[in-house]
Amino acid sequence: MPLSIRQIQHRIKQLEELAGLSHITSDALRAYATTKFAYDGVNTATLQTVMGWNDLSTADTYIRRSGAMAYREFERVYGKRDRILRQSSKKRDSLGGIK
Repeated sequence: MPLSIRQIQHRIKQLEELAGLSHITSDALRAYATTKFAYDGVNTATLQTVMGWNDLSTADTYIRRSGAMAYREFERVYGKRDRILRQSSKKRDSLGGIK
């Protein structure tokens, strides 16, 4: 059952009040969802299709903002995150860092 813009705005307002937040817009929620999808690894073409954009560069913008590409590249070069954290922790400890 499709919802009207007015119904969606009303639902957002209800959720906003329940969460104790102020002035959340549907555009902000859409941007958050898109950034989350990009971070989780959804590719450019899929983002374009799901979000209804005409231009792939819009999807690229969200993927860049999410930091997902940088994170995955870092992981590719240096290995899994937990290994990086262990190495970082050992290095910090050897330098007299706080545990």
